[in-house]
Amino acid sequence: MQLAIKVITYLQDADYEDNVIDILRGSFGDDLLIQTRALTVNDVVSSLKRIITNEDRWILIHDFQSFPAEINRELTRLSNLIAISLVEFRFQSPSELQKFVARSLRSFDSEKVIRKKAMFRPELLVVTGTTGAPGITTVTLNLGYELSREQNVNILDANYFRKDIAFLMGGKRGKSQTKLDKRLTIATEIEDLDDSGLITVAVLGSVANLGVAFSDRRAPSRNYVDLLESAGKILFLMQPENNHMFELEMFLEMIENQALSAKPYFLMNKLGNSRRERSIYKRFQARIGGHPSNFLPFDFESLDRAKSGYCAIAEVAPRGRLRKSLLQLAQQIQPNVQ
Repeated sequence: MQLAIKVITYLQDADYEDNVIDILRGSFGDDLLIQTRALTVNDVVSSLKRIITNEDRWILIHDFQSFPAEINRELTRLSNLIAISLVEFRFQSPSELQKFVARSLRSFDSEKVIRKKAMFRPELLVVTGTTGAPGITTVTLNLGYELSREQNVNILDANYFRKDIAFLMGGKRGKSQTKLDKRLTIATEIEDLDDSGLITVAVLGSVANLGVAFSDRRAPSRNYVDLLESAGKILFLMQPENNHMFELEMFLEMIENQALSAKPYFLMNKLGNSRRERSIYKRFQARIGGHPSNFLPFDFESLDRAKSGYCAIAEVAPRGRLRKSLLQLAQQIQPNVQ
């Protein structure tokens, strides 16, 4: 017998909420149980707090543009809940809404609801960060290069949508493994890596909403979360932008709520000398608190020369400010680097 799906709704328009409920009941009948029709954010939070992580299946149907922090905290805990946003379906036909919700609900039937936590890898350093191209790929490449000066290093290109680190270093696209030199290897699958305790630097790319990612069963989010949970260390990047501070806050909540066990490092990338950027950097440092943090100066000339030469910044500007900052970052993460 198919398990019932329990539903929490939070939609600002009451008439639209009635229509959505009627459409869903028409599609799923008695398998769909409306548990709460929330009127406020506090109603949503209270409903989520009452949910127990078990075999029961839950969905939150909402029209949030982005989740408040208190809801994100609960979503990280609830692996048996899917959040479905109807923001983009406000003016679409009932049939389109039915199809969209049905696709989202299939994930409950296609795989086990309770997801096992990924295996912990103390030698794994994951590099992620905010949306808006904060420089995750470039920093990963150059950090891997700096670390490989003292020991063998694997770079895992785990960015689901790109996988182009080998290409940026002059290699061919599509190869599962590229040997750059005797100490530095780039792979696209974790199974292809040497599993003998070598340092692995994994580039993940960014994710817009970490809270949703922890309850998302689609492959990109699932792989992203598995690597975050596996990591012994996580490097989180952002640029001196106000909207990046909001995404930093979301990531810090994951750390503070112990959703992630890795040691976090924080990096402000492409920091200039304007008053606005320095002000944001002060806020960044204040919010990070006692966690290790650093910054990289904005050096367009060195970046451009490295990209043109398909090489690391250390090879084109070994005495530049940016290279020195990258070396300091490497030494902060791995003290034996010289």
